[in-house]
Order: sequence, then C-alpha cells, then structure tokens
Amino acid sequence: MKNNKKLYIALAALALTTIVTVTTAMQLPKTPKKDLENQLKEASTDIAESRSQENLAIDSYVEQEPTQIPEGNTFLTINTDKEINELIKKYYKSQLKVDKKLYDSITVDADSMDINVTARKVEYIESYDNIVVHVAKGNEAIDLVAYVEYDLHINSIETCAPSIDRFFIKYIDGEPKLYFDKLYPKTAEYFNTVNEHEEVQELIKSVDDKFIAALKADEKLNDFYTSVTEETINLQENKK
Repeated sequence: MKNNKKLYIALAALALTTIVTVTTAMQLPKTPKKDLENQLKEASTDIAESRSQENLAIDSYVEQEPTQIPEGNTFLTINTDKEINELIKKYYKSQLKVDKKLYDSITVDADSMDINVTARKVEYIESYDNIVVHVAKGNEAIDLVAYVEYDLHINSIETCAPSIDRFFIKYIDGEPKLYFDKLYPKTAEYFNTVNEHEEVQELIKSVDDKFIAALKADEKLNDFYTSVTEETINLQENKK
C-alpha cells in the first residue's frame, strides 16, 4: 500500500495529463482548507499557478500585441473538425501507450516525450473516456486553444473522474499540431485572459462540480484523491 501511495503521488506531481479537475494555467480562486472540496480546489489552483510561470519564456514566433478577445455567445464552441478531434485522441493514446513516435508526430515540443516520466504518470490510468473538445480562436502565434473535457478511468476504481485539459493548437503546413513549446509573455497573457472568459470559467466550473459529485458518490475515488491532494500540498509546501 505504501508503494502504491508513492506512485499515486508521482502521478499527481508529474502529470501533464492531469488527474485533477483543473489543468495547466487554469487559475481558480483559492479558498480556505475547511473540507475536502476546498482542499481539492486549492490544490488545483496551486498546481496551475506554479506551471503558469513556465509560459513566461520566448518561443520561435515574432512577438505582437495580443489579439483582442471577441465578445458574444459564440466564444467557446464544441469542435466539429474531425482533424482536431483525431489529434486529441492521438495525444491521449500516445500517453496511455507511452508511444514516443506517435507523440512526436502530433506535437510541437522542444523537449519531446520523456518515456520514464510518462510511464509513471499513466501507470494507474486505464482510459480517457467521453472526450469532448471545446475550441476558441487563438492569436497570431497560436491558431486555436482547446479545452478538452473527459472522464478519467483509474484502475480498480469504478467511478470515473471528470477532468479537463487545455491545449494549444498550431497549424504546421496545413496540419494541426499540439503546441507544447514556450510562449512569449504577451501570448501567455492573452491565453490567461482567454481562460478568464465567462464561457470558459463556466465550463471549468461545470467539470469541477461533476468531479466533486463523483468524489461524494464513490468512496474509493474519494480516498484516492484525498491521498493525492494531501501529499501534493505537502510536496509544494516543502519546496517553498
């Protein structure tokens, strides 16, 4: 059990494919740690804030003023482009199968896949189910931003964990690629603003609410995430 616990912690601490409800750079407001729900939300926020600093770097694109974010009710839409849906599915397949060749074929990533890290991340993940891709327009450097909601199936736990990831998509020679390289500060600022858009926040909250409901419905899932959350908080505090 002790070894399993360490692997659970590694899964949380190293995840690019998140096993918490809020993903990279999704900044939800912090709340006091009074109960499990608040602890989970705070842990998700802390992880997002720590990762957001990685965006403040220079990429290969010429920096320009951020594009103005459009207003209206069609800011975030459910994707209907088969190429984009297939791209997202291939990404999750590359994670589950620890398939570096597939990963490299669909991404722009200076660091490529670390096979050992990826294997540790997905050791207890059985599948990514019910994938729904929501997209919004990007700016001059990035063509699209995708918010992908899905149900994360963890081995030996019946109830799936509703989750959400954010991806940047860049067209290279007419083909969509997932962009994991560095961003200029102004580009990172633009997408942080996109993330704060009302429609995006409503989507994040919807997934978060479903996640909390799943925890309440399944004691094993609740115990798993309680352990992960507590240990993740401890790891973060020890780094300060």
